[in-house]
Amino acid sequence: MQKYQMIHSLPSPVGVPLQAPLAGEGLGVVRSSKMEKMKRCTKCGEILPVTMFSSNNSSKDGLQHWCKACCKVYYVANRDAINERDRARYAANRDAINERDRARYAAHPERVAAHHAVEHAIARGDLVRPTVCDINNSTCLGKIEAHHSSYKESDWFNVTWLCTSHHRRLHSEAKETQ
Repeated sequence: MQKYQMIHSLPSPVGVPLQAPLAGEGLGVVRSSKMEKMKRCTKCGEILPVTMFSSNNSSKDGLQHWCKACCKVYYVANRDAINERDRARYAANRDAINERDRARYAAHPERVAAHHAVEHAIARGDLVRPTVCDINNSTCLGKIEAHHSSYKESDWFNVTWLCTSHHRRLHSEAKETQ
């Protein structure tokens, strides 16, 4: 009963009545009367559709606590510190990271060849990396990457441009179906 009361104590977005979450959903996730999942951003306090949150496998509802816009603001404001932290982490684990990468390259040489072909084509100017994700356009964060549906040499430049988040999600879904 208390869980239901907590959900209804949240302000509803523009006249949309909120309903209790379905089984397995966390306290922060609510559904509107049209069954669209909504979630409150813990940074800005806005109640937004769950499509405005990136995935986070370690959280109970599988989503980040902050919306994509708040994450972007944080990243831009702290870019130097984040990059310095990442450089320090790499320096401390350089040998393990390099060994893991060598093993991955040896296991999938066709993927490495396709990746390098696209990167060289971009560097030469034969291929242009877009600034938006093909799936969600401008709402995505992160680098735009080339997704290969096939690693055959004839398909190396037949790519879908995805943000890092959508690219990882696409590959993880493909692994689950195998």
